[in-house]
Amino acid sequence: MLLRRGYSPKLVCGFLAASILLVTGLPGLAQFPMRSPSTETPLSLIQTASPTYPTETVPSTQTIQAQDPLNSTYPVPWDVIWQKQTQATQSGKILTLRYRSATLASPDGQRLAHSEINAQLSPEITQSSVSSLLIITNAKGKVLQSIPSTLHLGNDSVKETAAQPIGTLSILMPATWSKDGQQLLTRQFEAVLGSDMASDYALVWNRKTQMVKTVTPTPQNYDTAILLGWSARNPDQILFRTTILGEQKTDLVAVSRDGTTIAATTSDQTPPVGNIIRSGSEARR
Repeated sequence: MLLRRGYSPKLVCGFLAASILLVTGLPGLAQFPMRSPSTETPLSLIQTASPTYPTETVPSTQTIQAQDPLNSTYPVPWDVIWQKQTQATQSGKILTLRYRSATLASPDGQRLAHSEINAQLSPEITQSSVSSLLIITNAKGKVLQSIPSTLHLGNDSVKETAAQPIGTLSILMPATWSKDGQQLLTRQFEAVLGSDMASDYALVWNRKTQMVKTVTPTPQNYDTAILLGWSARNPDQILFRTTILGEQKTDLVAVSRDGTTIAATTSDQTPPVGNIIRSGSEARR
């Protein structure tokens, strides 16, 4: 991936010298191919159980100070993954990691959502892969749905599949519930490892229909999008901040479910809704 002229990104964290470029003050990280508008996935394509495999984990008592690659309000556990990747590189061995995110409860407390992040980390970062499952349960802990992360970067169309190619990262992080608790907005952060290619997508889960929809700004005249939350002016719209690589200017946009994108204002964003009831540093074997 070629950088535009005049752009000198500053590395602020990463796995090793070959890690994703992180930009101070600029959310734009890469230029990537066109993507298609929002898609909806029927329940038949949603997994009902999460995979299990031997893991090396970070102790649950350890406090993780995650430096998110896009400085998102809903950060991914970047430091945890980075630490394990460093160990894999230094040891020359493949390591696996399973990490459980914080749990986000709906306003009425009857639905709980968390992410289970699964990583297979190779000594060569471009051979590593990171994926996740969004787990939605009832108040008694019964799993209602298990939704796999997908990969859109570099695809000609949005594909809803659990398959994760080697050298990619796709993490779902529960962001906020709608005020009525009927919809869950989840951040899906995607990146190509060992490159400067990264962006956010929005995954919306409907409590009533049990359908999921992937939402992204259109047309794709930007390089990186950062999910901000629900629109205050129109609860059916989702806010993103977009940018073009190498430019200082960013755009705040509101996106409807069909991908229709309009300009938004800084006062449009609603505060996050839901109660965090578990520590995000809770990793388990």
